[in-house]
Amino acid sequence: MRDLKQLIGLAIILLAIGLGGEAQASLIAHYAFDETNGTIAHDTSGLIDGTLQGGATFAPGAGINGGAIMLNRTTGDLVNMGDNFGFTSGDFSAEVWVKLNAGDTVGSVPIGRHYSGIAAGYFVAINDVFDGCSTIGAAHFYAVYPCSGVSSTVVNDGLWHQLVGVYNSTSQRSSIYVDGQFQSSSSGGNIINPISAPFLVGGITVGGVPTSYYTGLIDEVRLYDNALNASDVQSLYSNTLTPIPTPEPEIYTLVGVGLLGILAVRRQQKKGC
Repeated sequence: MRDLKQLIGLAIILLAIGLGGEAQASLIAHYAFDETNGTIAHDTSGLIDGTLQGGATFAPGAGINGGAIMLNRTTGDLVNMGDNFGFTSGDFSAEVWVKLNAGDTVGSVPIGRHYSGIAAGYFVAINDVFDGCSTIGAAHFYAVYPCSGVSSTVVNDGLWHQLVGVYNSTSQRSSIYVDGQFQSSSSGGNIINPISAPFLVGGITVGGVPTSYYTGLIDEVRLYDNALNASDVQSLYSNTLTPIPTPEPEIYTLVGVGLLGILAVRRQQKKGC
């Protein structure tokens, strides 16, 4: 009896630790852009940091949640994560928060890994980027072709918007979400072909050169190695607007419960079982 109670207490601790890790299982990269200086954008969930190029600068306190990155295409601004995040053999999702100048109608690519002129790679786009599936003021997600179709929500209004592109490798379908809500998806039919190009925040590769394709603020870039569903995207949207406590305090709380259970067992041992 005593051994059983002790095992139960320890099981609570192990369960708490396990749950804390599982919540982040599919998140492979997160760029919060909360740095205040320097030229490195740190990956808070993985090992692939980004390098600021051109005149890109951190903008402390200007993000949807903490800091952001400020980019201007006229000075070649972007963040370069190198030849990573190819996603050529499975599901994936890409999230980015954007804030353009109100009324900006220039074709923009806040995130992507794409070589201009080649039907390969993927990117999230705003306005017309000459890929045959753009509308001024709207967003779409290109994963080879066809792309997701355009959003019904306007995103060039000078406000913060969450954009999430989701690719399902089984159906070869790409979908776009804006501000936590599903907008549209493709009919499927293509795979993502491998290319040698870097993952960029605020640009695409043109003629082999990482090229700026965005003016405005960008925040909270996240990459996942699975296809997020509508509930996942809505949770990301809500939790970014109203940040929830980090997993650690919750884990500590559960561990504390487990320790209390062990202490209770010991008290029972003194009394006899």
